Amino acid sequence: MIMQENFFVKQPLSSLTLLLAILLLAGCAGTVREPMSADLLEPDALKPGSGDFEDYKPGPGSWHTYLYNGSRVNDTVDPIKFPPDAYIKFTVGGRFSSSSVEYSSAVTEDGKVYLGSSSGLFYSLDLVSGDKIWEFEVDAPIDGTASVTKQSVCFGATDGYLYCLDKATGEMLWRYNSQSEIISSPLVSGSALFFTSADNRLHAVSLARGKKLWSYSRRSNEMVTIRFFNSPASSSDKLFVLFSDGNLCAFKKDSGKLLWKNEVIDDSSKIINSRRTPLYHGGLVYVIGSSGSVMALDAATGELKVVYDVTNAVDFIVTDDSFFVAGTGELISVDRETKETKWAKRLDKGETSSIAGAGKFIVLLSNMESTPIKLKGFENLKTNRGYLQAFTKEKGDL
Repeated sequence: MIMQENFFVKQPLSSLTLLLAILLLAGCAGTVREPMSADLLEPDALKPGSGDFEDYKPGPGSWHTYLYNGSRVNDTVDPIKFPPDAYIKFTVGGRFSSSSVEYSSAVTEDGKVYLGSSSGLFYSLDLVSGDKIWEFEVDAPIDGTASVTKQSVCFGATDGYLYCLDKATGEMLWRYNSQSEIISSPLVSGSALFFTSADNRLHAVSLARGKKLWSYSRRSNEMVTIRFFNSPASSSDKLFVLFSDGNLCAFKKDSGKLLWKNEVIDDSSKIINSRRTPLYHGGLVYVIGSSGSVMALDAATGELKVVYDVTNAVDFIVTDDSFFVAGTGELISVDRETKETKWAKRLDKGETSSIAGAGKFIVLLSNMESTPIKLKGFENLKTNRGYLQAFTKEKGDL
């Protein structure tokens, strides 16, 4: 049995808040089972363009999957303006009062927000007013972020099920049992859904009916594994997944065949607060490695190409000409061609949680912890304050 240690994970509500802010302004390698051709129950479902996701072109202001798209680039060309002229507070939950941390981020499409909560409720909300359109109840926390298609919204929960709902009504279309908690955000390509489960498995499921297409397992022989918030990223024909044993793996989308693997983390507990989802851009796969630096690997071979030597990187963005990374107390812009630093800005608003790109800006969210009473006996009395900051991509001006 794989036991999950929640205390290894620190991923606060901030990613949800960061996304809403942008929108409102606009274990070790164990037994690996290679999937066999017999597992391909619906091979035609994996043809590019055969589903309602790749054919679907969301309008401006949409952020319809975790980290923006299947490549997880975490950057949109949609413009935003400052200072903000609107603010809405969304309250999630409702069944009971809880101090649980919220892990799920929000996604949006066509003026609606879709998000899950630790209380087991999934919501569709009006983006402008914050009014609830519908809610769907799951008997387990929803820690994974949803993905929206033309007709449906899909998300995983800690009860081990991946749910697919009609996005207009909230009615359940189907659910798929992965037999282990899902804290991954599903990636939709063609007519297939791809996601990971907490027992170090990668799943491919038919979007139309929720039927298994194939699966790949890196199950660990260890008694305890880190609870790993890893979601798959994709190119046109490949999937990229960072597993909790520290291996970055590439797969064929249509069959689940393992193409290559590269151990990029030798001790995953060293960088527990950083982004665990790879990013694909321009033939390279980006991931945060053991040293806390960002590594760029060749998507075809897994060969290491570039290391961006930033101390304790937390999150990053890649554009056509630049690379932006937030580390411990610093936000850095690097020229992708020359590998030279364009600018670097010190961060003084606490621990960075996440960053995202929007138009000409980088939006950064951080959490600052302080002790209001500096007297003996009050050391454990602490307060937390969240900060939202925006920097220009060109010069890093606040």
